[in-house]
This record gives sequence, structure tokens and C-alpha cells, in this order.
Amino acid sequence: MKSINTWIWAAFALWLSSCSPEAPQYDLIVYGATPAGIITAVTAADHGARVLLVEPMPVVGGMSTSGLNTAENEHIVNDAITGRARDFYIRLGELYYDTAYFQTFGNGRNLDFQPGDPAFFFESKHAQALYETMIEEAGIELITDAHLTATTVKEGRIQELELSNGRQFTARYFVDCSYEGDLMAQAGVPYTYGREPVEQYGESLAGLRLIDDTLSARMVDANGALLPYFNRYDTLVPGSGDKRVMNYNFRPIMTEVDSHHVQRIALSDSTFTNEGRIWEIVLLPFEVSYHTITPPKSSVKNLLVPVCASFSHVAFCTYRLESTWMQAGHAAGLAIVQALEKDVAVQDIDIPALQKELIAEGMVIEADSIKGYDDYDWMKGHRRYGHRYKRMYEAYGIDLEGF
Repeated sequence: MKSINTWIWAAFALWLSSCSPEAPQYDLIVYGATPAGIITAVTAADHGARVLLVEPMPVVGGMSTSGLNTAENEHIVNDAITGRARDFYIRLGELYYDTAYFQTFGNGRNLDFQPGDPAFFFESKHAQALYETMIEEAGIELITDAHLTATTVKEGRIQELELSNGRQFTARYFVDCSYEGDLMAQAGVPYTYGREPVEQYGESLAGLRLIDDTLSARMVDANGALLPYFNRYDTLVPGSGDKRVMNYNFRPIMTEVDSHHVQRIALSDSTFTNEGRIWEIVLLPFEVSYHTITPPKSSVKNLLVPVCASFSHVAFCTYRLESTWMQAGHAAGLAIVQALEKDVAVQDIDIPALQKELIAEGMVIEADSIKGYDDYDWMKGHRRYGHRYKRMYEAYGIDLEGF
């Protein structure tokens, strides 16, 4: 009888263990080994988190390791690239580059590169090697060539991810650093796409924009029908919104391909213009709120989204640079660490404490802290941009004598 009771209790204990929820495999799963994803993962791992980094492509590093070989510092204030993002570019320079090498690029604003300076221009293979080293140094588990196929959400929290390789993974928190926002969408986070009209947020640069030159080319076939991939001018209203997005295309580094337009418009049977480019200068640094990377708490409580963040189309144009995404990833990584320690929703972390941590790790979080940048002098010397930039300077009350 004793042996039977022992067997019953053993079976009962086994049944209880199978019914009880298992502890998550990881503290954090980062989906998308883009530069933002890598910085997010490394930041969290450096602070003790168990991290899994998943990349749908065979190679880590996103566009930075696939031909977009610049921090795009020629478009932004150099000193606004701070924290772990700047650390990456400095380390890249220490490992691979010297002054002579940089002169072959013209190095953006003709900076005199010196040891210890950030390498804002680089080769894909060097960026990839450094990213891989950082992932290994941080002890991060990496899975490549596997995309997201299913996401399980229960009571406002992501529970499990399923990948195309057939494996399932659980974690306490998740960060979607993919360019497409696949995890965000599968988790039920509300989202939109396209271009808002001018009146929605009072943005003068919003909606349909006709600012580019008129070009000559035949727009119709032999029967007078409009050629594919063109739209008629008489169907469009300047400033109106639509569901169009900026071009997605391949950008071989040996060619000049403009990827900033939204559509091509036939003005007549023999002329057309490119439409949608926003090529305006923001003359002063600006700050980004933590709340732009947090989904509504009513949708999901354990997910951050630093890449497909919450911006209007116009505002996203100023945000969508790898160096900026990397800084958002830095903030996301530290936010997850705090959420893990306090066991709170990502929307409920202590933001002043997060800011303090970011400052301690070299991040500049206040626009007024960035001083002495040379953008005004640089722009003054580039007269080919003409009165369009002069108008913007005047709007900021900046005197460009002799422009």
C-alpha cells in the first residue's frame, strides 16, 4: 500500500508541475538586430539581463551593414549623437580608421579625423564585425535567419514568440527593433501609416508636397494611356493626406538613388515631377519623449518600440536615422532594466531615474546642453541650397549677413 501511495503522490506532483506556469526563458527578447536592437540588447545585458536577440535576416546590423555606411552626421548636429551610439562610432574609429582613410570619403563636413573621434563613415564589414563583437562580449544569445510567425498575448502582456524555425521563446519583456514593427503589430498595438494632412497636427510640411523640379519624359504609351507607376496631377490636392509612404528600394552604394520621394506625378503627357520629399532643415536640436516608444498601456504592458515609434510622418522624417534609433535603443535598454528590477509595466517606470542613468552613460538629454556646433557656418557656405535655407534661418530669427 505504501508503494501505491508513493506512486500516486509522485504522479500528482508531476501533474502539478506540468500545470504550473514555467519561469520565462529570458528577461528580455529583442526582435530585430538593427543598430537600435543591438544597442538595446547590449545595454540590458550589460546591466545583468538575460537577453535573446532575434534577427530575421542572416546578417546583424540592419542598413548599417548593408550599404548605408554613414551615421548621417552630415544631416544632424554631430554632438547630438551621444551615449552608447557615440561609443560605437568612437570604437569603430579606434579599430579600423585613420585620417588618410577618412579623407577618401570627404568625411561629411571635411572633419579632421583624429584618434578618439567617432567614425561617422565606415564600411559595412567593419560595422558588422564590431556589432558581432559587442553581442558576444555582452553574452547575448543570438538567432539569425528566423522571422516572427506568431505572438501570444495574455492579459495585456506578451507571453511567447514563435519563429519561422519552429521554436518558441518566452520572456518577461520584449523590445521590437525591427524596421517593419512586426512584433508590435502582432501584439495588437494600434498603429497607422501614411501621411497626415496639414490640418491634423498643424504641420506646414505635412501631406502631399509639390516642391521638386519639372522633368521632361514621355508619360503615356502609344495609345495615350498613362505609363505604370505614375499618377495624374489633376487627382491630387497639395497638403492632403494619404496612405502612401516613402519609397522602399535597393540602394547600391555605387549609384545615386533618391529614396526620399513618395510618388511620381505626370504633369502632362511629356513632363513629370517627383513628389513627397521633405528636405527641410531643423536648425536647433530637439528632445524626444520616452512616451514615443511606449505603446498604449491598454494594449500591451511589456513591450517597447524604439524604431517604429509614435510620430507623425513629418516628425518621423527627423527621427528615422540609425544614430538616433541607436540612442532610442539605449534608452529602451535601460528602461527594461528598471522595469525588470521593479516588476512594473514599461509605461510606469521612473522617468527621472531613467534620465539619470542615461546621463551617467554619456547621453545628452537636454537640447540646451548641446553647444558650439558649427551647422550655421557650414550651411552659410553651401549657397547651392539658396533661399530655401535662408527662409528657415530667418524663421528662427538667425541673421545670416551676406548670405
